[in-house]
Amino acid sequence: MPRNLTGKKLELPVKRILGGAPLEQVASRDALAVPTSLDPVVDLAKELGR
Repeated sequence: MPRNLTGKKLELPVKRILGGAPLEQVASRDALAVPTSLDPVVDLAKELGR
């Protein structure tokens, strides 16, 4: 599960991305502990057609 800089799990942003929301609206890469950690979620959403 991706986390922000303080260690909080990013469950809601993952849910929103899978629901079709763009990453830029959901979370800032600057606030992520690993800036590319949401990329697999974005890829999965694209595969699902969302």
